[in-house]
Amino acid sequence: MDLSTAGTGENWGGVNTAYRAAELEYVLSQGDVTTLFMVEEWRGNSYIESIRQLFPELEDGANPDQEVVQSKNLPCFKRAVLLGNTPRPGCLIFSQILELAEGFSDETLQYSQGKVHPHDPAMIQYTSGTTDFPKGAVLTHHNLINNSLCYSTPPIIDLSEKN
Repeated sequence: MDLSTAGTGENWGGVNTAYRAAELEYVLSQGDVTTLFMVEEWRGNSYIESIRQLFPELEDGANPDQEVVQSKNLPCFKRAVLLGNTPRPGCLIFSQILELAEGFSDETLQYSQGKVHPHDPAMIQYTSGTTDFPKGAVLTHHNLINNSLCYSTPPIIDLSEKN
């Protein structure tokens, strides 16, 4: 997912699966997150319950592929996507995202990709938040490619300066 979002000019940010509702809310707010791709539960941590605490509006969402969440606390947030096959109220499932993507033309994709530049933000990485709330570090496309090149020995990525 991180490569597909970065390739179209969107920012990707991984969220620690150990985050509870308060840390999740902080990251969603601080990162101006619009869409959260999530598992329902991991090691006893119910993400579906955390997201319902943060967005009780999800329960009212009759058609999440056509309506977005309207939240006073997190105005940028629009939707939650479950990485699974079981529909939940107000949440899209990943297969629905793939179906929606079929509606985008190659020209639209190429237009979006053409607007991406090496020093544009590509990813936000958050700390674990063990001593305080998580901190976000913004990484650019250049950062990510350069890091890959530096740590691939022998080089497994063959990129020229042009790439």
